[in-house]
Amino acid sequence: MRVEGTAVRLGRTAVRNKSAAVRLGSAA
Repeated sequence: MRVEGTAVRLGRTAVRNKSAAVRLGSAA
C-alpha cells in the first residue's frame, strides 16, 4: 500500500486545480 504516493498525487492535483482557478479568476 503506497498511501504516500496517493497523497502526493492528490496534493499535486489540488495545486493544479488551485492555480487553474486563480488563472480563470484573474482572466474573468
